[in-house]
Amino acid sequence: MTLVPSKVVDEIAELAGSLESDRRAVLAWMAEVPITVLGGKTALELAKDGKGSSVSDLLRLWIYLER
Repeated sequence: MTLVPSKVVDEIAELAGSLESDRRAVLAWMAEVPITVLGGKTALELAKDGKGSSVSDLLRLWIYLER
């Protein structure tokens, strides 16, 4: 089992929380929703694969576009 650095997961959760205030929904999204533009893996899978920064970058883009 590969552990994901909590700093990476915390950053993704914080950024996603900027878009969705329901913490349970954020955690469900991170664990269950494939991100098509990042290869169809979930945020947690990508973080586990060392690609958490790609998820963070995408979330920052979405936050920017929401303004």
